[in-house]
Amino acid sequence: MQKRWDIVLTGIVVIAVGLFLALALGWLPIKAHIVLSGSMEPTIPTGSLVFSTTINPEKLEVADELVFQVGGSVVTHRIVEIHTNSDNTREFVTRGDANNTNDATAINQNQVIGKVIGHIPIIGKILLFIQQNLLISTVIIVVTILGSSAIIERWKKS
Repeated sequence: MQKRWDIVLTGIVVIAVGLFLALALGWLPIKAHIVLSGSMEPTIPTGSLVFSTTINPEKLEVADELVFQVGGSVVTHRIVEIHTNSDNTREFVTRGDANNTNDATAINQNQVIGKVIGHIPIIGKILLFIQQNLLISTVIIVVTILGSSAIIERWKKS
């Protein structure tokens, strides 16, 4: 019975690490973004990890949550209006759920990164902490792994 749990736990860890690496290396048609502001609260809390997928701009609709590039920033806001230009390209008027006004400029379809397909609260804060504090994060990860190993060994003996 104990060996089955070891196999299941190892399998879960391997799959999770594999998915994380595939996502980080861009091998999946999904991109991950960390939400840094509260403009989409309460729908998407600050510190969430948002997942988006590329989509044909023609398929985007009002009320879709959109990830787009503005200057050097990546923004997640909701589409509130859609306009078709004379050259048949689309522009999207966006607004954060927590904002009272629309964004100042419409988003050209070339600025669109993708449509939001989901989010996980808090995970973005953890990833941001790891990125900004690599040494501390490494120590925490090593201590966690060693502590988990010690607990598993004690559990096996009892």
